[in-house]
Amino acid sequence: MKNETKKFLEEGMKRYKQASMVMVSFIEELEALLQDTLLKQKDWGPFKPHPTGKATGSTRNWTKYPGLNARIKGKYGDKDSEVILSIVWYESNTDYPFYTVTISPGGIYALERVNFDWDNACQPEGNRLRFDPDPADFNPERDFKFLLNEFVRFLKYVDTQK
Repeated sequence: MKNETKKFLEEGMKRYKQASMVMVSFIEELEALLQDTLLKQKDWGPFKPHPTGKATGSTRNWTKYPGLNARIKGKYGDKDSEVILSIVWYESNTDYPFYTVTISPGGIYALERVNFDWDNACQPEGNRLRFDPDPADFNPERDFKFLLNEFVRFLKYVDTQK
Protein backbone atom coordinates (compact mmCIF):
# COMPACT_ATOMS: atom_id res chain seq x y z
CA MET A 1 0.00 0.00 0.00
CA LYS A 2 1.34 3.44 -0.93
CA ASN A 3 2.22 5.72 1.94
CA GLU A 4 -0.27 8.41 0.77
CA THR A 5 -3.05 5.81 0.58
CA LYS A 6 -2.20 4.50 4.01
CA LYS A 7 -2.32 8.02 5.52
CA PHE A 8 -5.59 8.75 3.75
CA LEU A 9 -7.21 5.56 5.02
CA GLU A 10 -5.79 6.01 8.51
CA GLU A 11 -7.24 9.53 8.76
CA GLY A 12 -10.53 8.33 7.25
CA MET A 13 -10.85 5.60 9.88
CA LYS A 14 -10.69 8.29 12.57
CA ARG A 15 -13.20 10.62 10.91
CA TYR A 16 -15.62 8.38 9.03
CA LYS A 17 -18.24 8.06 11.78
CA GLN A 18 -18.54 11.81 12.26
CA ALA A 19 -18.41 12.51 8.51
CA SER A 20 -21.15 9.94 7.93
CA MET A 21 -23.40 11.53 10.57
CA VAL A 22 -22.87 14.95 8.98
CA MET A 23 -23.66 13.59 5.51
CA VAL A 24 -26.84 11.82 6.70
CA SER A 25 -28.03 14.99 8.42
CA PHE A 26 -27.23 17.06 5.31
CA ILE A 27 -29.18 14.66 3.08
CA GLU A 28 -32.18 14.54 5.43
CA GLU A 29 -32.38 18.34 5.64
CA LEU A 30 -32.23 18.73 1.85
CA GLU A 31 -34.82 15.97 1.31
CA ALA A 32 -37.14 17.71 3.78
CA LEU A 33 -36.67 20.99 1.93
CA LEU A 34 -37.45 19.39 -1.44
CA GLN A 35 -40.52 17.61 -0.06
CA ASP A 36 -41.72 20.76 1.68
CA THR A 37 -41.50 22.65 -1.62
CA LEU A 38 -43.70 20.04 -3.30
CA LEU A 39 -46.19 19.97 -0.44
CA LYS A 40 -46.53 23.77 -0.39
CA GLN A 41 -47.09 24.10 -4.15
CA LYS A 42 -50.65 25.34 -4.66
CA ASP A 43 -50.85 25.66 -8.44
CA TRP A 44 -50.07 22.48 -10.33
CA GLY A 45 -51.85 23.29 -13.57
CA PRO A 46 -52.98 20.10 -15.33
CA PHE A 47 -51.00 17.85 -12.97
CA LYS A 48 -53.30 16.72 -10.18
CA PRO A 49 -51.52 15.51 -7.02
CA HIS A 50 -53.21 12.70 -5.14
CA PRO A 51 -55.54 14.09 -2.49
CA THR A 52 -53.16 13.16 0.31
CA GLY A 53 -50.54 15.42 -1.28
CA LYS A 54 -47.84 13.18 0.14
CA ALA A 55 -44.32 13.55 -1.22
CA THR A 56 -42.38 10.32 -1.34
CA GLY A 57 -38.81 9.75 -0.26
CA SER A 58 -35.74 10.29 -2.35
CA THR A 59 -33.88 8.04 -4.70
CA ARG A 60 -30.43 7.69 -3.15
CA ASN A 61 -27.43 6.92 -5.28
CA TRP A 62 -25.21 9.20 -3.29
CA THR A 63 -21.86 7.41 -3.24
CA LYS A 64 -21.24 7.24 -6.98
CA TYR A 65 -23.95 9.55 -8.31
CA PRO A 66 -24.54 12.31 -5.76
CA GLY A 67 -28.03 13.67 -6.13
CA LEU A 68 -31.28 13.99 -4.20
CA ASN A 69 -34.89 14.26 -5.19
CA ALA A 70 -38.42 14.37 -3.87
CA ARG A 71 -41.48 13.12 -5.71
CA ILE A 72 -45.17 13.83 -5.52
CA LYS A 73 -47.61 11.39 -7.09
CA GLY A 74 -50.72 12.30 -9.00
CA LYS A 75 -52.36 12.26 -12.42
CA TYR A 76 -51.26 14.01 -15.58
CA GLY A 77 -54.06 13.63 -18.06
CA ASP A 78 -55.22 10.05 -17.60
CA LYS A 79 -51.79 8.70 -16.56
CA ASP A 80 -50.51 8.00 -13.07
CA SER A 81 -47.50 10.29 -12.84
CA GLU A 82 -45.16 11.96 -10.42
CA VAL A 83 -43.37 15.27 -10.45
CA ILE A 84 -39.73 14.94 -9.42
CA LEU A 85 -37.75 17.87 -8.03
CA SER A 86 -34.01 17.15 -7.90
CA ILE A 87 -30.63 18.46 -6.81
CA VAL A 88 -27.93 17.09 -9.12
CA TRP A 89 -24.22 17.07 -8.33
CA TYR A 90 -23.07 14.11 -10.43
CA GLU A 91 -23.74 15.77 -13.82
CA SER A 92 -22.60 19.23 -12.77
CA ASN A 93 -19.48 20.65 -14.40
CA THR A 94 -18.59 22.34 -11.10
CA ASP A 95 -18.64 21.31 -7.44
CA TYR A 96 -21.99 23.10 -7.09
CA PRO A 97 -25.19 21.27 -8.08
CA PHE A 98 -27.94 22.29 -10.45
CA TYR A 99 -31.67 21.73 -9.89
CA THR A 100 -34.15 19.95 -12.14
CA VAL A 101 -37.84 19.19 -12.32
CA THR A 102 -39.51 16.60 -14.50
CA ILE A 103 -42.62 14.51 -14.71
CA SER A 104 -42.52 10.74 -14.83
CA PRO A 105 -43.16 8.46 -16.61
CA GLY A 106 -40.61 10.02 -18.94
CA GLY A 107 -41.19 10.44 -22.61
CA ILE A 108 -44.44 12.36 -22.20
CA TYR A 109 -42.64 15.04 -24.19
CA ALA A 110 -39.19 16.39 -24.82
CA LEU A 111 -39.21 19.89 -23.40
CA GLU A 112 -36.68 21.33 -25.84
CA ARG A 113 -38.84 20.23 -28.80
CA VAL A 114 -41.81 22.31 -27.70
CA ASN A 115 -41.99 25.92 -28.87
CA PHE A 116 -42.22 27.62 -25.47
CA ASP A 117 -40.98 30.95 -24.13
CA TRP A 118 -38.83 29.72 -21.22
CA ASP A 119 -37.50 32.10 -18.61
CA ASN A 120 -33.82 32.63 -19.47
CA ALA A 121 -32.77 31.16 -16.11
CA CYS A 122 -34.13 27.73 -17.12
CA GLN A 123 -32.92 25.34 -19.79
CA PRO A 124 -34.93 22.40 -21.10
CA GLU A 125 -32.90 19.17 -21.31
CA GLY A 126 -34.75 16.16 -22.64
CA ASN A 127 -37.80 15.70 -20.43
CA ARG A 128 -36.46 17.79 -17.55
CA LEU A 129 -36.15 21.49 -16.85
CA ARG A 130 -32.81 22.67 -15.45
CA PHE A 131 -31.92 25.65 -13.29
CA ASP A 132 -28.34 26.56 -12.36
CA PRO A 133 -28.40 28.39 -9.02
CA ASP A 134 -25.92 31.12 -8.18
CA PRO A 135 -23.60 29.73 -5.47
CA ALA A 136 -23.13 33.29 -4.15
CA ASP A 137 -26.90 33.68 -3.64
CA PHE A 138 -27.92 30.62 -1.61
CA ASN A 139 -31.72 30.54 -1.42
CA PRO A 140 -32.92 27.03 -2.33
CA GLU A 141 -36.53 27.63 -1.24
CA ARG A 142 -36.82 30.52 -3.71
CA ASP A 143 -34.97 28.65 -6.46
CA PHE A 144 -36.97 25.41 -6.11
CA LYS A 145 -40.24 27.37 -6.14
CA PHE A 146 -39.15 29.36 -9.20
CA LEU A 147 -38.19 26.18 -11.07
CA LEU A 148 -41.39 24.40 -10.12
CA ASN A 149 -43.53 27.40 -11.12
CA GLU A 150 -41.78 27.63 -14.50
CA PHE A 151 -42.43 23.92 -15.04
CA VAL A 152 -46.12 24.28 -14.12
CA ARG A 153 -46.37 27.25 -16.51
CA PHE A 154 -45.06 24.92 -19.22
CA LEU A 155 -47.56 22.17 -18.31
CA LYS A 156 -50.38 24.72 -18.60
CA TYR A 157 -49.08 25.80 -22.01
CA VAL A 158 -48.92 22.20 -23.23
CA ASP A 159 -52.46 21.66 -21.95
CA THR A 160 -53.76 24.61 -24.01
CA GLN A 161 -52.12 23.19 -27.16
CA LYS A 162 -54.17 19.97 -27.09
